[in-house]
Amino acid sequence: MNAPAWRDDTSYSRSEPKPRTPRVWLLNLGIVKVNVHRLYGCEGWYLSCYELGMDKRWLRAEDAEGARREALDVVLATAIKIADAVRSVTDG
Repeated sequence: MNAPAWRDDTSYSRSEPKPRTPRVWLLNLGIVKVNVHRLYGCEGWYLSCYELGMDKRWLRAEDAEGARREALDVVLATAIKIADAVRSVTDG
C-alpha cells in the first residue's frame, strides 16, 4: 500500500498560462481529507477538513509547503482532542 501523498487538486482553466501554480492541495487519508487552498481575493492559505468540522481556517504559513505542514499539525491536534474527549467518556 502506498503512503498518502499530497496532490494538486486545482481546477485549472484551459486558458491559464503555463507553468501553472497549484492553488489547492489535497491529502486523502481515507477517513479524512485534508484540503489546503487559497481563497479567491484573499491572501494566504486556508485549511478545510469537513470530517473534522474545519472550513476555511486561515493558516499562518506563507508558502504551500509550510501550509501543508501546518495543516497536518492542526488536524493532528484536533484528532487528539477528539480522542481525549471520547476517552474521558469511556473511562469515566
